[in-house]
Amino acid sequence: VAGQVPASTVRRAAIVALVACMPLSLLSGWRAGLLHVAAVAAALTYNAWLKSTLASPVPYAVAFAILPGFATLGLPGHPLPPSWAVVAAAMLGCGAHFINTLGDLDDDIRMGVLGLPQRLGRSTSLAVGASLLAAAVAVLVFGPRGRPGAAVIVLFAVAMLLVLGVVVSARSKYVRIAWPLTLSTALIAVALLIANGKSLA
Repeated sequence: VAGQVPASTVRRAAIVALVACMPLSLLSGWRAGLLHVAAVAAALTYNAWLKSTLASPVPYAVAFAILPGFATLGLPGHPLPPSWAVVAAAMLGCGAHFINTLGDLDDDIRMGVLGLPQRLGRSTSLAVGASLLAAAVAVLVFGPRGRPGAAVIVLFAVAMLLVLGVVVSARSKYVRIAWPLTLSTALIAVALLIANGKSLA
């Protein structure tokens, strides 16, 4: 977007990635592989069509919700993922979508990119995105059976602080810091999934 890489290079890289997607996905077995291809297809529908519609969060919800299934279906016995992991992943994806738009909201509106966050406006999108991120982390902590351990509680506290940082930065002149903080929250979510790995299958 900044013009530092020629468009032809980006185009070639995208084609190579698309061609490699099928065989690489199938390395985890056909069940997990087909799920991963479905996630890629959901992402393509966002770019090709849904980005400028009220349904713009749907591809994020679908693609992220698929990820726990990709992880579990590649295991021996091909177990389905628990519902709490699917719900948390979907909320994480939707929350990331709302937060990701904040830095470019005005430019998107000028260019006619009117997805759901752009139509709701900055304040509402921030509230929705931050709430979804916090809810996703909470589900990852309290969704699995049993009491969360000390390490999980620490990760939960760190994630909540990061979400608070997202809200504070997005409401200030440092709005672009909200996205790195969102990515950090996503990393915490991945760590929580790993910490609860035995509960996934």
